[in-house]
Amino acid sequence: MNFKCVANLGFCKQLPKLLSEISFPTKNHEVKLLPGTKVDSEIFIRTTLTLNGFGMDSKITRIKTMNIVSTEVKFTDVNFSGNIIVSTGSKFYATNCNFNCSCEKQDAIIEISPNAVCEFTNCNFYGGNQSSITSNGPNNITFNNCSFLKAPVTSLVLSNETGVKFYNCQFQDATKYSVLITKKSNGSFNSCTFAQIPGKAIAACTESMISLSDSKFSECQNGVLCSCDQTVVKITNSEFKDIPTIGITLSKGSNAYIEGSSFDNCSRALIVNRSYVVLNKTSFKNCIFLVIGKYCPQIITNNQFLNSEIGITDGCNPIFKNNQVVNSVVRCGDFSKPLLINTPITELVSSNCSQVFLYHSPRQQEKCILGAEIIDTESENFEIQRKNGVFKYSNGEYQIPEENIDYVPPNGYQDLPLIFIPCGHLCSTECDKCPVCGISGRTSKRFKTDRCVICMDAAPELVFMPCGHQCCCHECGLSAAEGKKCPICGVIACATKKMFM
Repeated sequence: MNFKCVANLGFCKQLPKLLSEISFPTKNHEVKLLPGTKVDSEIFIRTTLTLNGFGMDSKITRIKTMNIVSTEVKFTDVNFSGNIIVSTGSKFYATNCNFNCSCEKQDAIIEISPNAVCEFTNCNFYGGNQSSITSNGPNNITFNNCSFLKAPVTSLVLSNETGVKFYNCQFQDATKYSVLITKKSNGSFNSCTFAQIPGKAIAACTESMISLSDSKFSECQNGVLCSCDQTVVKITNSEFKDIPTIGITLSKGSNAYIEGSSFDNCSRALIVNRSYVVLNKTSFKNCIFLVIGKYCPQIITNNQFLNSEIGITDGCNPIFKNNQVVNSVVRCGDFSKPLLINTPITELVSSNCSQVFLYHSPRQQEKCILGAEIIDTESENFEIQRKNGVFKYSNGEYQIPEENIDYVPPNGYQDLPLIFIPCGHLCSTECDKCPVCGISGRTSKRFKTDRCVICMDAAPELVFMPCGHQCCCHECGLSAAEGKKCPICGVIACATKKMFM
């Protein structure tokens, strides 16, 4: 193996400049660069290297590039400014070190290749044009009591099955993300603090895994955690406070388990969109909790909602059990079918063709509009079934239909002259219950114009309720709705809905 060092070492000060490049064979050697050594070039390491106190007493000390090739390197009390490349199969350890970028165009301070092992203890990371650290796994990285500060874009980018663990770490001042985890990577955060972050604290996607334990998040201007594409999230005993936008977003088939945590003064504490979540023993104060999407069941048990709002929409069918809802509103709409068990409610608003099932869940106020139903089930035998990831509730005559709202009849739409009010589904015969979604209502003669009657250009998309005229495109329909009258018949519209086919 070869060791190549382009440096100004003490023992070669008397050599001519052309001889300052040293190359000699080494094997199982340990090379030590003492404090005060000045380096302003490249070092390629192919042997064991120990840096102890390197650069701490010299402001001009700078390592431009360090390429660690299939070996083990240890930094202790090092003030490093430059770029480090940890190659495949190498090991890199750093203790009590400061890492900075040497120039504005430098993408990252440390680049970690596959099958590498890295461990950082009591280290500080500053800057990086794209990120402070990038990792292309699979590899294993550990951070103990480290700080990530002043990242112009992202502090860490972890991809391709990277496994990383954070213990008692601090994150601050990341413009876009503090940590970006993707492509089946695994991130574990234990007793970490995220504060005063202009961007988002954590983003995860593409079948990655996130674990948050005993961590604190505050003043994350663009949110705390965004996960999608079948990401798995586990959050325990963590605190989310003063989040001005969205705390946690789960979407596109994500799975989450949240327990023993608290959300305080978050504009939108938790948004679950077409994902599965189990929420247990968690408190929400001055927050909005929103669940969206059909076929994304939620189990929400033993939680507390204070001065908050719960929104359930787009065909979602969550189960609320043994919760405390104090001075809070539960809003159900857009074909939602929630079940509330032993969950007293301050105010319940059911609208837009929703069906709310209540079992020993008293409410102080209720409001039911636009074809919605509120069903008390105390007097009936109640059964909960789960089939294909979807919950189905039944009590006597009531059973939630499994049909998708995007229902297509066997013979198409040619023989469907009627429209059902208020849901907007098409049907062939008069009935008092929609054959698609099961909502109670009435039928009206179907009337659809060829073009939008306002702009005379786009195809009509919106149906005016209760007359059932489908005569406006989305853009023109919104402006017409402000006048509260159907542009064809002049009937005052109670709502406008996009046509369900």
